[in-house]
Amino acid sequence: MLATGVLVVGLVGAASAVTSLANLRRTYTETQAAITVARAELERIREMPFNQILPTYQNGVAFTVDADGDGAGDLSSPSPNQTAGNPYYGPLTVGGTPTLGRVDAEVVTSVPPAALGKLLRCVARVRWSGINGTREVRLVTMVSDGGS
Repeated sequence: MLATGVLVVGLVGAASAVTSLANLRRTYTETQAAITVARAELERIREMPFNQILPTYQNGVAFTVDADGDGAGDLSSPSPNQTAGNPYYGPLTVGGTPTLGRVDAEVVTSVPPAALGKLLRCVARVRWSGINGTREVRLVTMVSDGGS
């Protein structure tokens, strides 16, 4: 009888560990997809001519999260139940339209222009509803015109 009780406790513990590991793996996969796509968006900006970045991205540009390139989104949008009353947890928007990914550019004014030329801060964000609730990845890069 005692051995059966110990065995049951051990099996419940093992099942709990397996479930936790599966959730952790899913969270890792979701986060990697978000980082991969956000990084690609920032690299796209870095390849653009400097004088086109601000006009293109100053009001935000939406992007989809399709890291595997199969045409289907890899992440789920935050649900209204998760976001009630808290805009941080709601979907990102561009022009009032919800999106999973958004990239913005803004002029950095806290650095003297003579030091680096004109400097832009570019931010790529992905917000999604994951296995552990609403999550967000935010990557930032700086782009300079090199003082020219």
